[in-house]
Amino acid sequence: RQLVNRIAGFDLAALVLRDEAGRPDGLVDPQTDEDRRRVEIAKACFRCHATWPQAADDPQAPHRRPVKLADGVSCEACHGPAVAWGTLAHQSPVWRLVKPEVKAQLGFTDVRNPLVKARLCASCHVGSAAEGKFVRHEWYAAGHPPLPGFEQTAFTAQMPPHWQPLAEKGNFRWKSEAADPRSSAYLDGLGPVRSAFQLARVEFRPEEQLAASYIAANSLPHAAGAAGAADPLADRARTREVMVAGLAALEAYVRLVGAYAGEAAEGKAPWPELALYDCTACHHPLRTSLGFAERPQRRTPPGRPPLALWPRVLGEAGTALVSARGGKPGQDAAGRLPGLLQTLDEAATRQPFGDPRAMHAAAEEVSEALGEVARAAQHMRYDAAASRQAALWLTDPVQVETRDVAAARQAAWALRGLAAELNLPGAERLFARGEEDPLALALPSGTERSVLAHLPVWLSAAARYESAWFRAELDDVRRRLGAGPPAP
Repeated sequence: RQLVNRIAGFDLAALVLRDEAGRPDGLVDPQTDEDRRRVEIAKACFRCHATWPQAADDPQAPHRRPVKLADGVSCEACHGPAVAWGTLAHQSPVWRLVKPEVKAQLGFTDVRNPLVKARLCASCHVGSAAEGKFVRHEWYAAGHPPLPGFEQTAFTAQMPPHWQPLAEKGNFRWKSEAADPRSSAYLDGLGPVRSAFQLARVEFRPEEQLAASYIAANSLPHAAGAAGAADPLADRARTREVMVAGLAALEAYVRLVGAYAGEAAEGKAPWPELALYDCTACHHPLRTSLGFAERPQRRTPPGRPPLALWPRVLGEAGTALVSARGGKPGQDAAGRLPGLLQTLDEAATRQPFGDPRAMHAAAEEVSEALGEVARAAQHMRYDAAASRQAALWLTDPVQVETRDVAAARQAAWALRGLAAELNLPGAERLFARGEEDPLALALPSGTERSVLAHLPVWLSAAARYESAWFRAELDDVRRRLGAGPPAP
């Protein structure tokens, strides 16, 4: 209760209804205008900081139990409401044979699908206007730090590991037994699964709704691209995650820009919203003896804050990979994206803080194309050549805007994530300077995160950043990959 109240700023628990036995049922019932205002503000916080139902028409709402805010970002925040499936996931081996689209009928979220997982993560770590998740500039003044760039492999590395790519699961024997309709493991596990669906009033037909094998049930649908179809036991799972999540982060950012600009164009939201732009366009790092901070080379009018650069780094890397290796329509969409992004940039700088109506229209087109590219990226083949191609793109200063510290940080996080699949030893020492962490790549972990402790670390790193050092680090990675310098 104390933690909940600290986040809410008032005694939210006092407004929770109780049943006849005096137990909280999780439903908040504010009676006064002041309490209603406070609850709306608290919901904006708890949409990301707890497992709060997103909307009354949420398709998962029938599966939700009463909200227990003190759980924070619980298992159900990612995996979906577990009323109908929670015990099965741990007790019945047959549960792992149920097809993802069938599990969804019980409220289960298919986080093995890399695009589903990435979009889920990005909804909080980047933002989602549709779900009411948007850290606005006024929140900064209230004490919430600006959201940092988001690279999924770096962020999930801070979580207790409780999943493995299929290729890393060593023993399929017991899973194969559970998949054999003649085995006792299959027959013993089938009953609880069938009962769970019956209790949820969902028809369950094992012959149609169970996959032929554990691997098939937990793999992506195979969609062949230019470089072939995905192979769950041979593909480079980390490369796929970096590329797909990078596209999802850019997609989330563009959708956020477009949704808010659309509301502003209709007079439903104030304009401009400064959180949508590159912070350093106004807040220049102070460098004292180091001279003036470098600024990215932009093809936009000077003096007009542009959109953030950091989401472009991995989004454009994923687009380049789909252009080379994905099948249609991904390649067609990838070919359209550069021009569509340029149109969005022009709309955002046509006048100071941009034209919201034009930004909304441009963002809609970019989002549609990004969705096609991301779907192609999740299904295509990721072999050693794909990992190498991604790394060479990320070490090319022509592709990565090295004068932007947040963009450099994205590339560095991604290259650390790819290091194992690139056979680069000592990933944790990449982009380090002795004992220093020049890009503040180390992320805080634990149940509480102090703004006062971490934000100054990043601000200090940003102020001291030197692009020449970073380009030298990229050159070193290229040499270790056996590649020469990029073409001028």
